[in-house]
Amino acid sequence: MFSFSITSLTTTSAVETLEPIKDFCLFRQIVWFRAREYWWGLEPGDIDIDSHLNRVSVRGDIERLLSVKALTLVPTKEIVDTMLELTLYNQKHSVSERRRCFDALPDQDYQYRLVPGSEMKDRIPLFVFDSSSGTFERFNYPYDNLPLFTLGCYPFHSIMHSDFALSRSRPIHDTFLSIFKLSSRWASHYPHVGSFVTSPRVAAIIAADAAADNGDDPYSDLDSTSGEDDNMVSDSDSDSSVSIEEPKDTGLSVFPYPSGQPSILSRGARLWNQQRQLAFRT
Repeated sequence: MFSFSITSLTTTSAVETLEPIKDFCLFRQIVWFRAREYWWGLEPGDIDIDSHLNRVSVRGDIERLLSVKALTLVPTKEIVDTMLELTLYNQKHSVSERRRCFDALPDQDYQYRLVPGSEMKDRIPLFVFDSSSGTFERFNYPYDNLPLFTLGCYPFHSIMHSDFALSRSRPIHDTFLSIFKLSSRWASHYPHVGSFVTSPRVAAIIAADAAADNGDDPYSDLDSTSGEDDNMVSDSDSDSSVSIEEPKDTGLSVFPYPSGQPSILSRGARLWNQQRQLAFRT
């Protein structure tokens, strides 16, 4: 199949209206990191939203569509399955036995498919600009004929964007369903042990999280959920092509909810809305 750079992709078919190339950050959250870092096999503070892993270069009009979740970049199913396998492993093992995400998926180029997001209200065409000939090639919605793009951003970071951007309307593609389940597991409880308790950086981060959450719950990253409909992406969903097992009891303590705290499901929608507002705030 033919290929081209994602920087040649645009919404215009006129050279004079081509926009400059900009960097897009896949996610900008500054809270709820601890659970992700734990399940990714990292240490507190390891996620760097300013690194190349969290960026992709595109033209300005494409950057805006990514920002409003009208477009998103989805890794291949093989890569998503690898991330799910690592997450399930880390949920079944102690903090010292976890596998690092970079051991499973090194810092290198990966292939992504550009797909419409839930906010793509107008089914606009996309165009590829050939600078050598000055011509444009048209790709109609939903852009199934676009080739895979080879990019330097990291799949774990791209999933953070896709989880918010992809539509949860049925039928749900198997890869999308795996993404929703994966993101839900990344937001689940994690053991407060080792450096996730003793690190002075953790104390500072928890304080920052509490301030960002208006002091509502300094451990808000423990019970947040990323899905719009928990039933739609539950582990028992028959549409899934991936077998999900519950984490095994490792005997590690998990920070309990304060007395009188509402249940995870009752708080999930509120916390998810807070995440949506923070994640893509410019």
